[in-house]
Amino acid sequence: MSGKSRAQKGRDKKGRVAKKVVPVEQPRKISSILDRPRLAQEGARPEDGVQDMTILSDLDEFGINTNLRTRYHNDLIYTYTGTILVAVNPYRQLGIYEQEMIRRYSNRKMTEVPPHIFATAESAYYYLEHSDRNQSCIISGESGAGKVCKQTNKQT
Repeated sequence: MSGKSRAQKGRDKKGRVAKKVVPVEQPRKISSILDRPRLAQEGARPEDGVQDMTILSDLDEFGINTNLRTRYHNDLIYTYTGTILVAVNPYRQLGIYEQEMIRRYSNRKMTEVPPHIFATAESAYYYLEHSDRNQSCIISGESGAGKVCKQTNKQT
């Protein structure tokens, strides 16, 4: 917690208006390549299938596609570019949306766990709860790319 605080009005036991100073919790800092100078200097190869493409030595169309393809072939459909989550539709069930995965990503920073939509959701929820700013998620993709999650409940 930082040294910042704010005044909060309330009433004491006798009903008088009283001010008290309460500490303000600062939002978690999101890691960036600037925080990792060794990686920024060395870079990483797209063939390695890195989790965050900001550390790629060649951040161009070929490097991005190679990195995404490498991860896709290892059933790793989520990849970060900074705080942006890139998803590649696997066109099959991978079992990555089960209750265990929800627990794994709950109350964790994006930098503590592998890329996943749950990490993005957890981060947005954290900042919604701990900052005075609205949060939004933009989901973009071509028609038929898998932006919609369909859940069916079959009863027998």
